Amino acid sequence: MKRTHYRLVLMLIAASGLALSSCKKSTTDINDLSSAQDQNTATQHMNAVMDDAGNAAGGVPSLSGKTDGIYALVGATIDSSQKSNGILTIAYDGTTVIDNKFKRSGTVTLTLEGYTSGTRWRDQGAVLDANFSALVITNVATGGHVQYDGLNKLTNVTGGLAWRLVAGLDNGTVVHRHTATGVQLTFDDGSRRTWSVDRSRTFVRNGTSLSLTLTGNATQGGHSNVDMWGTNRKGNDFVNEISTPIVFDNSCSSYRNPDSGEMKHYVNGNTLDVLFGVDASGNVTTNCPYGYKVTYTTSRNRTYTAVFQYWH
Repeated sequence: MKRTHYRLVLMLIAASGLALSSCKKSTTDINDLSSAQDQNTATQHMNAVMDDAGNAAGGVPSLSGKTDGIYALVGATIDSSQKSNGILTIAYDGTTVIDNKFKRSGTVTLTLEGYTSGTRWRDQGAVLDANFSALVITNVATGGHVQYDGLNKLTNVTGGLAWRLVAGLDNGTVVHRHTATGVQLTFDDGSRRTWSVDRSRTFVRNGTSLSLTLTGNATQGGHSNVDMWGTNRKGNDFVNEISTPIVFDNSCSSYRNPDSGEMKHYVNGNTLDVLFGVDASGNVTTNCPYGYKVTYTTSRNRTYTAVFQYWH
């Protein structure tokens, strides 16, 4: 399921190409598009690491509440020596290349709140603290990297184990809510910024059908359904809104591309809108979609629109 988020990054890279080729853009506009790319890159990697966190807690029997074996993570090891206290540590090796795109180094320390009182990760309302420490994500092609530090919380809203739905072992619905206030991002240009997160991810398995839905929970800067906000690497405040839930399923592309949904990135009075699940003319379709439509609206009310085909 992690690969789906990388598609969002590629889409926004294409969107920046649209804006740059449509006409001569100002430096401000280029920076705003870079802001959207940074936000979506962060979303991809933070979702992947929080998946690892939930899977690690769900794969260690004493924490999960089920008698499953330890869940294997890609490019990482799980130190369970403190599991009697409800603590696990994920250590990324810094060398394994994932999806031929990136590698990770650093650690994430997981603490299951209320463990000594009997709480287990499969329980409804269980909260898993994930403390990022010098977690560096590196693009192997460009060498670009971002470091993440700070406390994140993952709440098992419904109870159950998401990885079992993904693996086809259980049917049902599992909802995870990821929240963070004041996560520190250090970009490869040396800038250090603070970002916050409040998003939900809903996993649904019904027989052979599996879907993942992304939604934003916060209200910031007059915008609702916000999933991430903060200050970008250029020092400008941004807000990212999932205006319509983004849905992936296995009916057409095995989760590679969103079937529907819309997100908007607000910065400097400009808006980058990405509408997923459209036909070749840019109209929303309920059949297997052609791609997505990007609309970039500047603070001067100039609008640029184009339709892009999904990668298959």
